[in-house]
Amino acid sequence: MNIAELDAGRYWDNHGALKISEAKAFDAIDTYADISGWSPEQTAAMKQEMQQKMAKNATLSNIASRTQSMMNADGTLNAYDGTIDADQLTTAMIWQESKGSQLDANGKPLTSKKGQ
Repeated sequence: MNIAELDAGRYWDNHGALKISEAKAFDAIDTYADISGWSPEQTAAMKQEMQQKMAKNATLSNIASRTQSMMNADGTLNAYDGTIDADQLTTAMIWQESKGSQLDANGKPLTSKKGQ
């Protein structure tokens, strides 16, 4: 189970690798449960606990990755000075009006009712 937990932290952004690791862990749990005479309930509980630990490690790794991306090379946080350029404003307006779509179903530019 420890390997699956470590894999979840390492491969949090690779769904295929996580599924392979989870399948191997499930197989190991099933084998150990058979040898130890566990009940189906005990086996299911161990699998659920393993999935929860994998999810926790994947989440923590995701958060750590996002935190690192918000830092400069010298370890200081990226700072926003509060100025808004025209591109940022246009992007915000497009998102509010059309949820990011700039063209309608016919391929024509979307405009607001007030802009027509």
